[in-house]
Amino acid sequence: MQRFAAVAEDAKGVYNIFGDDVSNGAMRDAQKAAQRAEQLGFHVFLSPGSESIADTVTRQIAESDQPLVTLVGHNDNGYLPFSDGSSIALNSLASAGPKVAVIACESAAWVNGTSAVGVADPITYAVAFRTEKIFRETVINEDLRDPAALESRLSDALTSAVQAEHAATIRKAALVGAPAGGAVIGVTIYNASNQ
Repeated sequence: MQRFAAVAEDAKGVYNIFGDDVSNGAMRDAQKAAQRAEQLGFHVFLSPGSESIADTVTRQIAESDQPLVTLVGHNDNGYLPFSDGSSIALNSLASAGPKVAVIACESAAWVNGTSAVGVADPITYAVAFRTEKIFRETVINEDLRDPAALESRLSDALTSAVQAEHAATIRKAALVGAPAGGAVIGVTIYNASNQ
């Protein structure tokens, strides 16, 4: 399975992915996400080579001999932006080759066809990475040609990841004596064939 992450390490990359938010908090979060992606074994492109990062990722997905590709990043109105300013239209991924699981905020609304699945709700990079890990471990020995099964597995993985992140937040708050609030949200995964 090929795994890609759209992350940034510097202010320019953060701006190219998230727009105006280049605050210290956004920088810290972006650097943590880049480090985490590399630790988890994702293909991470922080600067372009002879072609844009989006072109490189699109080409590698199309040329992949793997049945499934996971792509973690930030959804900006149907586009997955990269640190060099290039982006991939999420609705183009359905015809890119193998099945693609786009683990980015509200990506389900933008993927079309049965080759790509996405996430219906807003999520953080921490939840996205945990979701990808759970999803990957769940589908490793399954028939990946069934889009309904992929949607179900991604939905289950996202729900588990949200619950795990919520539990981790409560544990951290308890360790420092801070109040822990919030609730675990329900999530639903869609693709264009069932919207």
